[in-house]
Amino acid sequence: MCPPDPRERFLVGGEPTVLRAVEELLTADPDVDVVAVTTGRAGPARLVVTMHADQAEALAAALARLVVVEQDTPCPTSSPTTSTAAGVRCGCRPRHTAAGARTRATGATRRVRSAGGHPTEPPDRATRPKLPTTPDPRPPTTTSPPHPDHPCDHARPDEESTMSEPTASGTGGTDHAAPVRTRPRRYLVAQDEGIAPMGAGPLDFGWVVEQLRTDPAVDVVTELVPRDLVLQQTGASTLRTVVVAAMPPSTAAELATHPQIVLEEDVPVHPSPVPLPGAAATDPAAFVPFGTATEWRLQVRGADGAPVTGAAVYLYGSGVPAQGRTDGTGTVALSLAGETDATLRALYVNPQRDHWSLWVDEPALVAGATNTVTLRSLTETFPGFPAEQLLGWGQRAMRLDRVPRELDGRGVRVAVVDSGAAARTHGDLGAVRGGVDLTTVPANPTGWTDDVIAHGSHCGGIVAGADDGSGIRGFAPGAEVHHVRIFPGGRVSSLLEAVDYCIEQQVDVVNMSLGSGGTSQLLLQKLAQAREQGVACIVAAGNSGGPVQFPGSSPDVLTVAAIGRHDEFPADSYHAQQVLPGGRTDGDDYFAARFSCHGPEVDVCGPGVAVVSSVPPAGFAAWDGTSMATPHVAGLAALVLAHHPDFRTPGLALRTGARVDRLFEILRGSATPLDLGDATRTGAGLPDAVRALALDDEGRPGQDQGADEPAAARFAIEAALERLRQQLVAAGLLEASTAPAAAPAPSAPSGPQPPSAPQAGAAATGAADLPLRRRLAGLEAQLAAAGLVVTR
Repeated sequence: MCPPDPRERFLVGGEPTVLRAVEELLTADPDVDVVAVTTGRAGPARLVVTMHADQAEALAAALARLVVVEQDTPCPTSSPTTSTAAGVRCGCRPRHTAAGARTRATGATRRVRSAGGHPTEPPDRATRPKLPTTPDPRPPTTTSPPHPDHPCDHARPDEESTMSEPTASGTGGTDHAAPVRTRPRRYLVAQDEGIAPMGAGPLDFGWVVEQLRTDPAVDVVTELVPRDLVLQQTGASTLRTVVVAAMPPSTAAELATHPQIVLEEDVPVHPSPVPLPGAAATDPAAFVPFGTATEWRLQVRGADGAPVTGAAVYLYGSGVPAQGRTDGTGTVALSLAGETDATLRALYVNPQRDHWSLWVDEPALVAGATNTVTLRSLTETFPGFPAEQLLGWGQRAMRLDRVPRELDGRGVRVAVVDSGAAARTHGDLGAVRGGVDLTTVPANPTGWTDDVIAHGSHCGGIVAGADDGSGIRGFAPGAEVHHVRIFPGGRVSSLLEAVDYCIEQQVDVVNMSLGSGGTSQLLLQKLAQAREQGVACIVAAGNSGGPVQFPGSSPDVLTVAAIGRHDEFPADSYHAQQVLPGGRTDGDDYFAARFSCHGPEVDVCGPGVAVVSSVPPAGFAAWDGTSMATPHVAGLAALVLAHHPDFRTPGLALRTGARVDRLFEILRGSATPLDLGDATRTGAGLPDAVRALALDDEGRPGQDQGADEPAAARFAIEAALERLRQQLVAAGLLEASTAPAAAPAPSAPSGPQPPSAPQAGAAATGAADLPLRRRLAGLEAQLAAAGLVVTR
């Protein structure tokens, strides 16, 4: 038998950077064993340590405000050997880590003495949610007999043998394939720090995480911890650790009943694709899919006769369309059941790059023969392109061509949260300075350069395409651009981490050409944090043609819908199908896009039909979508932050919510209203670069558009006042009202008054400040009525 070890096991928790230093310190101590390290996204989250009790007390006293030290009480089991998530307890000094067994930690936890020498009480049990007991789906384990060379009488955990699953063999001894099952659901689990049940203490969320990690039916994918240390230590409205875990719905449902836990499904987020015509028009179960299949063979080539490879081809009959991609010879064969040459409804060809798309109603195809399809090149419409630089129709519509070239967004940092960018191969993406790939765990600092779906490269070119005389030019070629890759496979958890990256990197403008059909309280909190930290998020309204999608419905973002313009694309291209049926065309030939989401959440609209931009590896393509409209506005936002005089004033130079509010106000205020039949499809209208940058029609600073410091300061103060009022109302300290009540205007003094001679400009400033003074007085009156301040 091993002699008893006088040491005890302890859990040490704290901020990752502190724990790294503590781990190094403890590892160097010969009397201390660091048994295990629980890691999160930002680094170590918890240490499991064996040491003497006096060492633990000394550690807790020395780092009282930086770490928490708790005794790791063994889990009670009927076996002399107890397995935990960190290691094996057998009465001896821990030497092994459990190879397969994971037992739920249910023992009590007590903290060692604090710096003041007083024992810390254990957390109230009411603050520890009871997690449902889920049977382990794995086969039972058998324990080998005691090992003769092991000094203990207990089985060695590294010799546990797992019973192999029975193999179902068919004829010939081959294994049967596993049946197709529903994928496990992923959830987001976080602490709601704004709610505390009466009589309960603060939730021990670290204990919840440990329970999830030791539950055999729960797979903890990762922990999202704010990268910014300031955010980790701010108030209750701050979103801290979020656990991403796959678990059975029953486990999630029971966990969600705890009032201090927020649990949401980690739903997918998509890069706002434009739906194909007829893609959901026919239920595949509503027609008979059997019968004779007919094949049509098509060869797609350019006007020069060269094959167009990789083009997506869709053939529509009376049911679900057939689709395929052209091979190296530009050829594709498509089959439809129960169709003939005479029943074909439409043909759609979407090239990857350098050509216009093609839409043909009732195509005259011949089954059994090779049908040739010829696509127009972009060069046919834009002579000299791409050797000569192209300024797109959307940029000209927003009057970017009237802005001096030296106003290029230098000094502003922009992030494109999307699918990455082909920065290594495409000459127009040279402004990209960095990024991160969040599609992997852990994050990959270089994977963002692999853009497999081209969406991020297209958006990035609109924002900041290089001004080098060739290709395309973006709005802010001088800006510093970061690409945050979350596609393919993006989820709400990916977006949470992406926004956190933008906060940490002090990004000024974030382009989000994406959307989801659901909503997320956690993401709403994160977007509010971003706004408070001076990060302006500009989001696509969505392409479903219905209500604005999330996160475009958030009140803390600027939401962009899409419009098109006639005569900016060939009449036989698919872009011609994007005109909203029954919509109105204004005098400048603008039209509302059929696919664009709409609603009161739409702030502005942007060019989103037949937008030419960069695609991998070094080509160009014309795409549709609110995904294309959004970077037009995000690029202009970068120019405004870099060059508008208001943002050189002390009141708006700081990274605050008032700065974001002022930026959004300028963008909305610069917009040209459009009458396209539905105001919810255009918002304030199409932003104008000349007006947004406070220039005159010749592109020069306007005579009355210098830095108006009093006006900017007034706006910052008014925004802060309104934010304070909303917070007081939300806290129940003030009654809800549309605006702070204005103080009554001072009555005119009676009797003759001596003449006054105000200083130059003082009268104007005083008149401009009068509404602000009334708002201040009105808010003071409300606070006094609520008993929150004492008036003199």
